[in-house]
Amino acid sequence: MAGPRIIASVATVAIASLFIGSLASAALPSVSEPSWDDLSMPSKELILAQERLDALAEQFVKADTKGQIATPEVDQDNLTLTVRLAGDTPPEMAKIIASAPKDITTVVERARFSMAEMQAAGERIHEAVTRGEAPDYFAIVSNNDGSGLTVEVESDILAKTQTAAFDDPFEKAAGLPVEAKQGEPIVPTSRGNDADPWRGGAQIDRSVTFCTTAFSVLRPDGYGRILSAAHCDFYGNAGWTDWAGDPFTGGGASAAVDRVPYDTLIIDPIGGTQGRVYGGPWNATSSDPRYSLKVAATDGSHVGDFICTSGANSGEHCHAQVMELGVQFKCGVNLSPPSRAVWRASSNQHNIVDH
Repeated sequence: MAGPRIIASVATVAIASLFIGSLASAALPSVSEPSWDDLSMPSKELILAQERLDALAEQFVKADTKGQIATPEVDQDNLTLTVRLAGDTPPEMAKIIASAPKDITTVVERARFSMAEMQAAGERIHEAVTRGEAPDYFAIVSNNDGSGLTVEVESDILAKTQTAAFDDPFEKAAGLPVEAKQGEPIVPTSRGNDADPWRGGAQIDRSVTFCTTAFSVLRPDGYGRILSAAHCDFYGNAGWTDWAGDPFTGGGASAAVDRVPYDTLIIDPIGGTQGRVYGGPWNATSSDPRYSLKVAATDGSHVGDFICTSGANSGEHCHAQVMELGVQFKCGVNLSPPSRAVWRASSNQHNIVDH
């Protein structure tokens, strides 16, 4: 049992990470394993239930060849998976329902729109904003029930949308139902002196900003790479160091960018990578039981999932739960199309935007 997912933060504009690719691994000095209580997480039984529900949800995601799913949502307490689907249930998904474990309740709810349709509508709103045809926004959220979009705006704009004379440019651009509500900007958040082979959750610096490394991945040819966020290095040509000034990458061809839809920076660092991430506080030392954690597996994100995040500036925070999938936002000053498959989680400390 892998325990709750630990997510290496990779953002200065928003906490962000990716679960993609096969994971590299390398030997490290041994550290003591933390007890479950150290995580401040729900019970082990609840996380075991989540792992089973997540595995079943991923079967539906893989079978969704026509892009019909709005959201999958897990209910660990009642061992229930709800899949919201636009259109009829395809035969591939019917087979998954028929073969699902008997103690898991699988519910299919009809959605008016799929996630793909809502995300495309969100991009149309973004394009209208860039042309000056719609007011600016903080975030565009694809509603979990598949009913349309919620656009989060500042209070002055919200007041205008509530007047009888307001000809809703958001809904006009989207081509599907849109509700405006007051929101707030996704604010900047962003460990320090790492060394090769590099781990996720470490601080990397350049002259104008610093960011966090995410997971290490393997290319098909077996060579290791490490991920960060494309909005940290919009064109993929920056040279990076660690917090102590040791070279991390020379820039140029050592980084590749996939800005849309994944906001991903794929880095070939000096000295290679390893399949571990930093945990614990932002200033944790090797004596901390969660200082260095081995990556066990990859997984998708589903409404209701319990997660941990771990960023170079923020440290590790657990007991967050995914609230929404399909949150679209602008990456800082770069007016790039919103990222797909971004979710937002909430904890008793803060909200988290991730993908």
